[in-house]
Amino acid sequence: MILKVTEQNGITIVEFVDVTRFTLASADEVKTELRPLLNNKDCRMLFDFHDIEFVDSSAIGCIIALFKTAKSVGSSLKLCNLTPEVLKIFELLHLQVIFDITGTRESCMADYVKDKASLPGGFIFIKPSSDKRYLMQLFHSSCITCPSYPITT
Repeated sequence: MILKVTEQNGITIVEFVDVTRFTLASADEVKTELRPLLNNKDCRMLFDFHDIEFVDSSAIGCIIALFKTAKSVGSSLKLCNLTPEVLKIFELLHLQVIFDITGTRESCMADYVKDKASLPGGFIFIKPSSDKRYLMQLFHSSCITCPSYPITT
C-alpha cells in the first residue's frame, strides 16, 4: 500500500507513504484505491504531494481521471504541497487552471471550509489573467454532463 488515507473534519486526506516518484508503476494502484472514495457524492478529498519529487504522464492521467470521477458525482479533489519540480510540470501543461492547487495542507483544508460555507456548488472561479478562449475550450472539453453552449470571447 503506497497511500495513507485518513479523514479530518469531513475531508479525506491522501498522502503517499515511502514514495518519491508517482509514475506508471503506481498510477493504477492509486486510481483503484481512490476512485471508490471519490464516487461518494460530496466527498472532499485533499491529495498531499509533500514527498513527491517526480510525476510522469501516467500520474498526470491518473489525477485527471480522478478529477473527472469526482466532478461527475459532485465530489471535489484538491492538491497541495506540490514540490517546485512537480508544480512546474503542472504549469507547463496548464493544469493549474483545472485543478485547485494550494501551498500547504492547512491552506487547502481552510479552502474547503471556506468553500463549504460561502460558495454555491458548480461554480468555477478563474484568475482574470487567464486566456478566456483557452479556458472555455478546456472547460467544455472536460465537462461530463454540461449542455453544449457556444464558446464566446
